[in-house]
Amino acid sequence: TEIKNDPGRVQQIVINLLDNAIKYSPKKSEIHINLSIEQKVPSSSVCSVIDTNGTFIRVEIQDFGIGIKKEHQGILFTEFGRIQSV
Repeated sequence: TEIKNDPGRVQQIVINLLDNAIKYSPKKSEIHINLSIEQKVPSSSVCSVIDTNGTFIRVEIQDFGIGIKKEHQGILFTEFGRIQSV
């Protein structure tokens, strides 16, 4: 299956997520990265890299930092959305 996307944009998003995970995690803590190809988009997912058969790539990055307050989570994936540093 070929999934069409903007490789530069996908790379930028993944680098930003990894950079933030490293920057805001306690020293010497783990960062988990999981990539998978899936067939069905969960209803809670915001995913624009989907082929015509419904296949998409899921990228999950888990860190053990302080997290993001609930009231700020809604702006994470909006255009120009930024949260001020803690």
